[in-house]
Amino acid sequence: MPFAVPLATSDTTVGLAIQQFLDQLDKAGNELGRSLQDKERRVESVEESVKSMDGVQRVISEVKREVVTLKSLGDSVAQKTAALEAHREALDRALAQTEHLDRAMRTI
Repeated sequence: MPFAVPLATSDTTVGLAIQQFLDQLDKAGNELGRSLQDKERRVESVEESVKSMDGVQRVISEVKREVVTLKSLGDSVAQKTAALEAHREALDRALAQTEHLDRAMRTI
């Protein structure tokens, strides 16, 4: 912001010009102060946003760990289910053989 430099010849005019110049400086200082306060508020807002994003990142990391744990648990359940299915089939075959043997023994 350009400032008017006091250029006056009489003492009153010089005093008035200096006062106007000082008023302009005060006004510019006030505007800069308001601008600085506005910028400080914006910086604080951004800092708060970043802090909340840190919390979100932490939650995302925890969720990822839980998903990996659940996947491992699901894989384990699938393996145990397959093993139980194999045992069931073996028991079904053994039962069928027992029934066949029982019929054969009754026939004899």
